[in-house]
Amino acid sequence: RAPALKGHLPAGFVGLGHHVGCLFGHMYQWQLSKTRGNKHTVIMETDGLETLSVPPSTFQDFADRLPRDYDVLVLNHAGAGPGALYDTFNGRNRIQAAAAGVVAGVGNGTGRGDGTVGVPTPVLGAPDHPGASGKSRLPFQRFQIYAWDRDTRQAGLQAYMVSAKFVNEVWHKIVWSGGADMVDAWLLGKMCGLRDPSRADGGNYLKCYHATRFASPATHP
Repeated sequence: RAPALKGHLPAGFVGLGHHVGCLFGHMYQWQLSKTRGNKHTVIMETDGLETLSVPPSTFQDFADRLPRDYDVLVLNHAGAGPGALYDTFNGRNRIQAAAAGVVAGVGNGTGRGDGTVGVPTPVLGAPDHPGASGKSRLPFQRFQIYAWDRDTRQAGLQAYMVSAKFVNEVWHKIVWSGGADMVDAWLLGKMCGLRDPSRADGGNYLKCYHATRFASPATHP
């Protein structure tokens, strides 16, 4: 029906156009990460830097510690959880990360494709604390990785990291399920948070984790 519509959405989509556009914007970045052969890719919406749960200088540290078969690492939603603690570590600060060359560009066409994390280069000049108003509050040394394996009804997908494996997985899920939905609720709530009935091991649709500097008293005293 798309050619007949000349690029316009059907009348029934009035009021939903921004959700469709948002989904397509994320899908474009997913495919771009595969085309460029990135091992890990950080994807941010326009307000991504303002909502980060961890500073950009720790992205490589998180990538190095995630399990090889991960699909998504959520980089916003500051609170701990929602699943069990996977790992905890001391992260490098912004200056150390920049000096080591672990922060590279992907949004501006300079993705490295060498296993290090690609992020848009402007983050190097950003405050190294989520929500900070122009002042770096380094050092924030202790960081946690939790499983994101429950449907928390969270809205907002401003910042996240995906693996090379994620792209093939997510395309399969879209085709298998007959489409996607509002990208944040669909990815965080359904794909990350719900069990996949077709999996013999009882796992979720995707294997997702959450990056945070907050510890949950229930799982990490």
